[in-house]
Amino acid sequence: MTQLSVTPGAGRRVTAATGRLLGHLDRLVALLAGAVLIGVTVLLTVNAAARSLGVVLFSGGPTLAGLLVLWLTFVGAYIPARRGGHITVDMIGDRLPAPAFRALRVAVALVAAGLCAVSARIGWEFAAFRFASGQIDQMLFIPTGWFYAPLPAGFALCALAWLHAAAAAIWGDG
Repeated sequence: MTQLSVTPGAGRRVTAATGRLLGHLDRLVALLAGAVLIGVTVLLTVNAAARSLGVVLFSGGPTLAGLLVLWLTFVGAYIPARRGGHITVDMIGDRLPAPAFRALRVAVALVAAGLCAVSARIGWEFAAFRFASGQIDQMLFIPTGWFYAPLPAGFALCALAWLHAAAAAIWGDG
């Protein structure tokens, strides 16, 4: 039976290559998040201004804004997950020797990746059920599954970010 082993050098190269690939995804998600934020702001501002003049431009505006904010929140959570912007308890890690701190980083990243993967799976089931039910939102005339789809998308991206963080802690930053 052949054993699969990853040398530290190979692990570092894979982590660095994955980091570069995820860097492109980081920029794409950040760009889309910024566009969504601007779009929601413009949509709500124009709708409010028109309503004050007694004109209804788009009756589904608030519903669309809510949907976009859901996408912004769940998919946008990937950005701080990738940048290490999550909540941490530094007082524990600061007191550990370097090898123990690295082991703690790996453990935390793997637990977070696991929780995100489970959440993505549950979110997928919710979204799939809503899409399969055939329910249509009455304001936007789209399947209601689109209101649940940000959960699996965002949690899957965060799981990917945490897996990369674990690899970076094992083989070196990438």
